[in-house]
Amino acid sequence: MLLNHYSCLKNSGIEASSAGVFAQSYFEVPQKIKDYLKSKGIEPAPHTPKFVSREDIEFSDAVLVMENMHYEILTDNFPQFTDKIYLFNDYIFGKEKDVEDPISESGSKFIKSMDMLDKAIKTLLEKIGK
Repeated sequence: MLLNHYSCLKNSGIEASSAGVFAQSYFEVPQKIKDYLKSKGIEPAPHTPKFVSREDIEFSDAVLVMENMHYEILTDNFPQFTDKIYLFNDYIFGKEKDVEDPISESGSKFIKSMDMLDKAIKTLLEKIGK
């Protein structure tokens, strides 16, 4: 939602979707995520988690994953697409470092993690928007 929001503001035409390697369709977006998005002026859209599919990767120009474990799972399951799958921080900053999952954090640690993602997404849009 953050990337799509900022992309729309810049009229960049860049779109993102969300899928996971451990997604459960019954999982609801936590209220703290909705509150954070609202604090950025973003009205949270309905979201149902889904597993990454072959079609998702085939359709995408790039697939950015948060953790090395996710990278390994996707490249093992979809070896024909290894040239499209990247570790988020490596793709943006050239650093092979996992992104701390903000969902497991609370209070100021949660805000700090979300703010770091927010900054990284803005940097990503600048990088690929050129």
